[in-house]
Amino acid sequence: MSSGGQQVATGQWRGTTDGTPWMHRALIRILRFTPLWFIYFLMAFSLPVYMIVRPKATLAIWHYFRRRQGFGVFKTFCHLWRNHFGFGQVVVDRFAAYAGKKFSIEVVGHNHYREIEASGRGFMMLSSHIGNHEMAGYDLRAKARLNVLAYGGEVEEVRSGRARLLAENNIRMVPITDGISHIFVLKEALENGEVVDIHGDRLFGSPKAFSCSVLGAPADLPQGPFVLASSINDELPVIAVFCVKVGYRRFKIYIERLDVIADPDQQSLSARERAQVLAQRYADAVSGILLRYPDQWYNFFEFWK
Repeated sequence: MSSGGQQVATGQWRGTTDGTPWMHRALIRILRFTPLWFIYFLMAFSLPVYMIVRPKATLAIWHYFRRRQGFGVFKTFCHLWRNHFGFGQVVVDRFAAYAGKKFSIEVVGHNHYREIEASGRGFMMLSSHIGNHEMAGYDLRAKARLNVLAYGGEVEEVRSGRARLLAENNIRMVPITDGISHIFVLKEALENGEVVDIHGDRLFGSPKAFSCSVLGAPADLPQGPFVLASSINDELPVIAVFCVKVGYRRFKIYIERLDVIADPDQQSLSARERAQVLAQRYADAVSGILLRYPDQWYNFFEFWK
């Protein structure tokens, strides 16, 4: 759930929101009285400068459109601008939510979420840096507590605004630590029948990764979320959740079931092998959503090998 930040290693990310604390406070105050479309309009003029001062990020997205989406040069230029403009809207929409503005959210596949929730068991939600996943947390309300793994170094305005909105939906933020204590917190939550939400598309801390095919090319996905899901038991429900922007103040959440409990091929696999299979299923879900919404890919580093 980060809106920017500094890449610290290939495939790793320290997701802090750009800007100073006073800028964040000022933006929240402005958004209480200013229509979003006007902020979008002003933001559009700063995009060329932003793309120039962040050449590595811009080049990574250029490669994504050229190599993975297969776009031509002119089409890539157009989508590159749309990608950055969309990312700017993600950041603004987040602060708009902190300021009290409301958004319309449609959910596709809500039956998967409700079926698992009704079972009373804990389950895992695998999210990504596609669209605006934070919006999903404001709409998906679970009976059990939802534990969201998040980078602990965010600025105070983002932490407090996010915590205030998410707390209303029985959601706890679990900050990533330098050690592995956050893993034990999440494992205990799953064993207690709670819900865990983890991004599955960036390496945090540990360099251990599964090599999976995403849009037809190999990419590293963090082992942690998938190993954690497989270590609880072989029947832990796992879903992929994507929240994409589909219009002005309108979002759509896609929920896809990843675990296949009844699959006979799973019975003979070890926990690690099940984790590898789960990682590829998540990679397939990411590929599918990116083919539908190519401009909403917000991993601004060389994701593919």
